[in-house]
Amino acid sequence: MLEKEEIKLKLVAPLHHEKEIDFLKSLGVSVLMINSDCLTTRSSHFFSQSQIVTLIKKIHETNLELYVNLNTFLHESDLIIAESYLAFLKSIDIDGIIIFDWTYYTLAKPLGLESKLIYQPGTLTTNLYDPWFYTSFNIKGITLAREITLDSINIIAQNNVNEIELSIIGHGVIPMFYSRRPLIDNYLQTKKLNSIKYLSETDLYIAESTREGVKYPIFEDRFGTHLFRNRYLESFNEIQLFGTFLSDFFLERFMMDDDEFFASIKAYQNHKLIDEFMKNYGHKYDKGFYYKSTSLKLEVKR
Repeated sequence: MLEKEEIKLKLVAPLHHEKEIDFLKSLGVSVLMINSDCLTTRSSHFFSQSQIVTLIKKIHETNLELYVNLNTFLHESDLIIAESYLAFLKSIDIDGIIIFDWTYYTLAKPLGLESKLIYQPGTLTTNLYDPWFYTSFNIKGITLAREITLDSINIIAQNNVNEIELSIIGHGVIPMFYSRRPLIDNYLQTKKLNSIKYLSETDLYIAESTREGVKYPIFEDRFGTHLFRNRYLESFNEIQLFGTFLSDFFLERFMMDDDEFFASIKAYQNHKLIDEFMKNYGHKYDKGFYYKSTSLKLEVKR
């Protein structure tokens, strides 16, 4: 583990309440990420435009940066809302805009906001070509796919000759699948289980008959359905490798209580606290795909 002063990358933490700003800074967070009340999915805490105007002033006075998370698929009916929201973001001194759908780029460019965009599509940014390709669009950065190995991350970063900002989501619950369709609702209607409360509930799971005892969290809100890995991701040892070539290290907070989230930040800043964190919470964490490839080769039987 690198010493705190040697880690160059910025820790990006979701903000749930204004009162957390000073505390998160004291933990070593450099960037606060907030969710919009109209274009953010997979969250339980949102901020209105008026709240953001107040927050950004305080955040900048505290010498922190502010990102806004716009992680939804856009349908045609969402375009007017999205364009209006981006115009609002142009009117304030925002530091970054995280986007999941590339449609946001086409709306942001006429407003001169493309240099604020961080493209975070989940699974699409996987190879050496991506940094070069997205540099040509003059965006702020890209987040590397969550399913690639540590070796692949290193190779992509070392060959980032254009030096576009690279980031990863390094901690927390990791989505495997996102559909704009209301899959839980459709299932409950088919099974005539309409009385079950499901919208924005965080305690629902699905299970495979071939993997006994393994449960996958599933979540649905008005923007669609999300399915997650059964284990959270931790990168306590790997962060020392990221510090020299990545710009941002995103911590997920969804489906996590405050004590666990704050303890994870402390452990990233002080390696002596890792064992304590893993003792308390390690049963639900693993290394994700850092050391195992998701590529499967067809077995040839002779």
